[in-house]
Amino acid sequence: MPILRDPNSKWYVSYDDISQADAPENSFPPYCTGWIYIVNPGTAGRLTEVAKTTKFFWIDDAWVTGYLAGALGIKHVDLIEFFVMEMERMILMKTVQNPEIYHRDYLAAPNARNYEISYTLHKHAEWCYRNKCNNNMYRSKETLSDTDQIVDRLMDKYKLNVKS
Repeated sequence: MPILRDPNSKWYVSYDDISQADAPENSFPPYCTGWIYIVNPGTAGRLTEVAKTTKFFWIDDAWVTGYLAGALGIKHVDLIEFFVMEMERMILMKTVQNPEIYHRDYLAAPNARNYEISYTLHKHAEWCYRNKCNNNMYRSKETLSDTDQIVDRLMDKYKLNVKS
């Protein structure tokens, strides 16, 4: 992400905040943006400790997950492939998941606060874990199965597919 040096920008960063020497390419280090990032308590403690000796920067995402994480040598992992934003897609993908074919899986998706959907998906995920379903959670290098390709085409046809 480039550092914005335009004083009229909401995200203006002065050379006092970050000098040219600290950002020779005029960009932030890799960092996690926005609404959520997840760390375990040990990592949170390490971030807290390094924050005590690292110059504060007011854009918290870039400071915590960029500068502080960089000081600790923490590597970022993009989890976007494990999230889906449509309940219908998640339900459809979960219902065809099984141990025989490689299949996409998701960590999170909306469920309309429906207990029955949540419980059913939980039980199916538990079953898949015990029965070693083939999915991108455990085997990210596999190729999509014919079933996934068919499901993708159907999702596109009915406008349910997530587009990045």
